[in-house]
Amino acid sequence: NLTEGTIRFNCPTWHYYNQENGKCECYQSISEKDIIKCKGSGIILLQYGQCMTHDENTTVVSKCPYFQPSRYNTSEAGYIILPSNVSELNEYMCGPLKRRGPLCNECIEGFGLSATSIPFTCSNCTCFSLTYGIPLYILIEIIPITLLYLFILIFRVNLTSSPMTGFILYSHLIMNTIIIDLSHPVAEILFQTKYFRTILIALYGIWNLDFFKYILPPFCLSSHLSQIHVAVFGYISVVYPLCLIIITSLCVELHGRNVAPIVKLWRPFHKYFVRLRKEWDVRSDIIDVFATFLLLSCSKLMYQSALLMHCRAVMKANSESGDVSIAFVAGNDVTSPCGSVQHLVFAIPVSFVLCLVLLLILLLILHPFKWFRDHCCFPRCGLLNRTSVNIFVEKFHSCYRNGLDGGRDMRSFSGLYFVLRVLA
Repeated sequence: NLTEGTIRFNCPTWHYYNQENGKCECYQSISEKDIIKCKGSGIILLQYGQCMTHDENTTVVSKCPYFQPSRYNTSEAGYIILPSNVSELNEYMCGPLKRRGPLCNECIEGFGLSATSIPFTCSNCTCFSLTYGIPLYILIEIIPITLLYLFILIFRVNLTSSPMTGFILYSHLIMNTIIIDLSHPVAEILFQTKYFRTILIALYGIWNLDFFKYILPPFCLSSHLSQIHVAVFGYISVVYPLCLIIITSLCVELHGRNVAPIVKLWRPFHKYFVRLRKEWDVRSDIIDVFATFLLLSCSKLMYQSALLMHCRAVMKANSESGDVSIAFVAGNDVTSPCGSVQHLVFAIPVSFVLCLVLLLILLLILHPFKWFRDHCCFPRCGLLNRTSVNIFVEKFHSCYRNGLDGGRDMRSFSGLYFVLRVLA
């Protein structure tokens, strides 16, 4: 019994004690092929992008968004070497990331998540706290967007027609590759070359509304914030432009009704704006800004929504029985089962937002058809003004053939860019 207990205790990482033959054997993986490789002599390899931790009799494995291959020993291409002693596994896996807990889901004491790094880096909170970190992050988000908003509004910059739509789609795909999947071969190459990565993020991040966010050194937002809170913060750059558009529309409406405070506040700026542009079509300009920011923020909206909605598979291995099972947990909180209240409280509101995006995509695709325009619910229900809808759609349709010359109407292809963003 003593010998059996000693062998059971000394079984290598990702091994269990088989009572039938009295040997330590490698678990039989039931997940994706070759996530874990048992090489014999206690050598265990773990695929890039995965995390493994151990607690009492259970070893858990799952995909990690904060995995950084440069911090571990590597063997075969795309794999890291795990310590053979399972008691050293947690420190080996989570220590270099300044993390702790199941699957390294929490920052260690005195550290907090940074929203200005790829991936979610744990930064020292000694210099930054709730007093400085969050306000500084908000300023980093809103100041560049405010300047871009004013630039587009004043100079009527058109980004919703070809070839800019294609370039913006390409920029979003580049950013998604860098941000979403660090284990992707392209992302791995980019992260090995620091300056090249910084240049790419600086050039393409602008079109994803990430101006200087990932160029600045990581800093702590707060030691009390979890990964799901940081994911919610990502909506700032999506929601803030919409707030600016609503405020601008409201001010224009109040100015048109000669509301004294608004008229007086606008008077000092009037002469300067008239010099910049002699003719102003306020309704068209605001719709143009809305269409532009919808195009710029579409990929980011879907990415942030996916962070809050998605579930990930966790492989659990029991050292007592030798069984391996699969459980699904919230993508941002491994302690919350998929479909739990903690998961749905964020997933349900996000799903409504994605439904609105889907309706806009359908509007772009179906609006060229006469039967849709004649029987569309929006103008009949009075939810949207027909003229405003036509102006908005025309921003995307203007660079496509309309079929009035006898050719084929190609305007529905304006929705293709948004469909590709969903598929990507």
